[in-house]
Amino acid sequence: MNSTLKFFLRYFIVLLLSIGLSWMGIYGHTGAVQALFTVLGVSFSIAMSIIISFDLSNILNDGYRMAIRASIKNTRNCIIVDFIIATMLLLLSSLQGIAEFKFELSNSVLLDFQTFVTCAIVMSIIYEVYNFIMIHNLHDAIADKVVEEKKQTH
Repeated sequence: MNSTLKFFLRYFIVLLLSIGLSWMGIYGHTGAVQALFTVLGVSFSIAMSIIISFDLSNILNDGYRMAIRASIKNTRNCIIVDFIIATMLLLLSSLQGIAEFKFELSNSVLLDFQTFVTCAIVMSIIYEVYNFIMIHNLHDAIADKVVEEKKQTH
C-alpha cells in the first residue's frame, strides 16, 4: 500500500474515532492537544535524528543501498508531512472560533474539532512509534546481514 493511501486511511480512522467520541460526549481540550503535541515534537526530533544518522556505508551492493536509501527518504518525508499537518491542526485548534467548532446533527454533536485534533495527534504519535520500530528493525537487519557477509569473506 503506498504512503498516500496509508495517510488517507489514517486520517479516515481519526475521523471515525473522533465522530464516535464526539457522539458519546467525549470532547478534546486545548491543554491535552498542547501536551500531546509536545510529546509529538520530541518524538519527531528523535525520529529525524535517527533517520539522519542512519549509516549505509557498509552496504556495498549498490542496488540494495539505493533501495534502502529511497525507503528511508520516503519514511522521512512522510514523517515530516505528518508533523506539518499536526502543527497546522495545533495552530487551528488554538484559534478561538475554530477551536470551539462542533458539527451538530439533530441537537447532537457529531464532530468536535478539539476531539478530532486530539485524535489526529495521538495517531501521529502512534505513527512515529511505528516508524521507530520499523527503522530499528531495518538497522538490525542491515547489521546482521553485514556481519554475515563479513563472516563469509573471511
